[in-house]
Amino acid sequence: MASADRIGEASAAGAQVALADIQPDALESARKEVAALGVKTIALPLDVSDVDAMARAADEVEAAFNKVHIVCNNAGVGVRNSLLDFTPTEWSWIFSVNMFGVVHGVQTFVPRIQKHGEGGHIVNTASMAGLQINTASGRIGVASGRTWAAPPFGVPDDAAEICRRAGPPP
Repeated sequence: MASADRIGEASAAGAQVALADIQPDALESARKEVAALGVKTIALPLDVSDVDAMARAADEVEAAFNKVHIVCNNAGVGVRNSLLDFTPTEWSWIFSVNMFGVVHGVQTFVPRIQKHGEGGHIVNTASMAGLQINTASGRIGVASGRTWAAPPFGVPDDAAEICRRAGPPP
C-alpha cells in the first residue's frame, strides 16, 4: 500500500480511492486504513483473473467516482516449488493472476481513460523476478523459492507496448 503521507496528499488534491482484493479481510483492513485518512474510499472484492469481474469492478468505480484517472495493477501470487514440479493448476493460477490480471486491468481501464479524454496513468507492478533469473538453480522467480518469473518478465514489456499503442489522450 502507498504510504499514508502520499495517500493524504492525493486526498488533499481531490483523489478518491477504490481498493480491490480477493481477500476480504485484507480488503477491509486496507479500506479502514485509507478511510481513516479522510479519503473517500470504496472496497471491491475482485479476482483479477476474471475479466468479467474486472469490468464489473470498473463499472462500480465509475458509478462511485465518475471517472478513473489512475489504475494500479498490483496483484501477484507465487508457488514455492521447482519449475519442473509445478502442476498445471499452479501454472494456470500464476499466469491468470500475475499476467492476465495486468492484461485485464489494462484492457478494461485504458479505453475508459481514453474515453473521458482527461488523461490518466496505468501502473503495472511486477515482481523483481521480472528483472532476474537464476539458471543455476533450475528455478525461476524470486528469492530462494524461485517460482514465477515468466509473468513478471512480460509485464514491463507489455506496459511499453501499451504506451506505444495507446498514444496521447484524444
